[in-house]
Amino acid sequence: MRLVLLVLLSLLLSGTACDSAGPGIGWAPAGVEVRYQSLHLDGASGITPLPNGDLLVVGSTEGQRGPLDGRLTLPLILRIEPDGILADTTVYRHVRDGTAVQAVLLEDGPAVLVEKQRQPEGDSTVTNAVLHRTSPSGERTGTLFELHDTDLARHPLVQTTDGHFLVGRSPIWDRRPDLVKLDRDGTRRWTYALSDADLVQAVEASNGDLFALGAQDDRQYTLTRLSPAGDPRWQRTYGTDTLREAERLAAVGEGVAVLGTRSVPETTKETVVLTRVGADGQVMWERTYAEGELSVSSLTTLSDGGMAFGYSVRYKEKNDWPHDTRASVLRVGPEGTVQWQRRFGPRMKDNHVSVVEARPNGNVVAAGSTGPLDTRRRADLLVVEYRAD
Repeated sequence: MRLVLLVLLSLLLSGTACDSAGPGIGWAPAGVEVRYQSLHLDGASGITPLPNGDLLVVGSTEGQRGPLDGRLTLPLILRIEPDGILADTTVYRHVRDGTAVQAVLLEDGPAVLVEKQRQPEGDSTVTNAVLHRTSPSGERTGTLFELHDTDLARHPLVQTTDGHFLVGRSPIWDRRPDLVKLDRDGTRRWTYALSDADLVQAVEASNGDLFALGAQDDRQYTLTRLSPAGDPRWQRTYGTDTLREAERLAAVGEGVAVLGTRSVPETTKETVVLTRVGADGQVMWERTYAEGELSVSSLTTLSDGGMAFGYSVRYKEKNDWPHDTRASVLRVGPEGTVQWQRRFGPRMKDNHVSVVEARPNGNVVAAGSTGPLDTRRRADLLVVEYRAD
């Protein structure tokens, strides 16, 4: 597949929170934009800031099996320099259907987690997860570990402070979600099985303890606190009679924050809900934000104790077609107060934000996709960096 790259750079002088016109395609307030464009569908699933200031963005791009065959998904790795220049593009063409899910930093360079599908027999499909050692550009240099026949949790990989890895997954054959602790060479240290909940995500708190977020049903979710050795300290269940769904988890000090949605009674709308939970499991505060037919993306913690997250809202025309999706990134303070809100993607376009990450300097980076209003089969991968102020 021939790839056509279009890199858009907008260096802005103002930190205003309002939408305003500007030069070039996809002008966004207070940030730098980079767009990767192929002939089909491109998307992002992870962002990793590198020590030299570059960004490693992982996701997927579409390829073609043959002239008369359908499309397939290929893992994609981009390296973006601080000024917005797209320095390296790597496509794992050896993976016939897969996605680069996440990247972490090792002493000798990045490692990229790839989820790939295969069909060993008949119409059944199984998934393997492989963590590859890579060069700074994303080229494979080795394999750290491979998990066979497993579905990954959302944002599944955590590199713990001891240099080991925590992977959230669900083995395909028994569907029982668990956390797996692996050392540097991929040897399993321990496994903790979650009961009566689907594993959504796990994070490491500042004191080394681990938190696992599990979705029980549309009304409740669980938080489990574990010691670094995988021993449970406590488990709490949260939720109300109002339908809600927990989507993302982030460590805040010795506690965590949970990002999710809650339905608005007697409507098809939802609100964004952010809940701050202390180390003892007690709810410290809860805030609600946008309202609409929406979905939320990843949650990240900032150096000042605040947080940032993204969400996408779907709008309908009078005849209910086409659907138009607007995306935004919010930065909130330590108590959940909105400090700024920025548009993600071009004005009046179909935009989706899928991942949000913080830089050490306080800037917020978001990645997702932007495409035309009439089809989702052609969409560009979009990365936007927003200044801290």
